[in-house]
Amino acid sequence: MNACAINTTWQYKGLEVVRLENEIVAIDILPQLSAKIYSFVHKPSGTRLLWHNPRLAPAAAHYGAKFDDTWPVGWDELVPNDIPFPFPNGDVLPDHGEVWSQAAEWRVTAQGADAVSVVFVNHGRVLPTRFEKHLSLRSGESMFRVRYKYPTDLPPSDLS
Repeated sequence: MNACAINTTWQYKGLEVVRLENEIVAIDILPQLSAKIYSFVHKPSGTRLLWHNPRLAPAAAHYGAKFDDTWPVGWDELVPNDIPFPFPNGDVLPDHGEVWSQAAEWRVTAQGADAVSVVFVNHGRVLPTRFEKHLSLRSGESMFRVRYKYPTDLPPSDLS
C-alpha cells in the first residue's frame, strides 16, 4: 500500500464510503450522509476513536428529520443552527441545520503517496449558501485536517 491512499470503491450498509488512510489512521466518510465522518481508526492498535450506536445503523434521513432520532454515530456539522429556527416567511431551518441530512457532492483534490484530500459540498435549501468541508491526510501523521468554507462565492459548477 502507498503511504497515503483514497478508496472510493466500497459501501457500508448500502451507503457510499470515501476512505482516507495512511500507515497510522483510516477515516471513513459517508457522502450520502452529508460527509459524516463515520469512523476514525488508529490502525496500529485497532482503536476506534468514534463511538458507534449498537442499535442504529447509518441511514439516509429526510430533510427536516429530528437529528437525535437518526444519529447513529460520528462527526456531523450543525450548519447553520442547532435548534429549529423559523423565519417570518414560513421557511424553517431544521433541527441541527440544513447540512447533516443532505447528500454531499464530492471530489478528490489530491491523491499521492505523501498526501490525499477530498472536498465535500452542500447547498442550503432555505438559505442561499454553499458549505464546503475539506479533509486531508498526510503520510506518517496520526491526525487528519478539516477545513471549512461557509458561505463562499464559488458557483456550484466549480465542483465539477
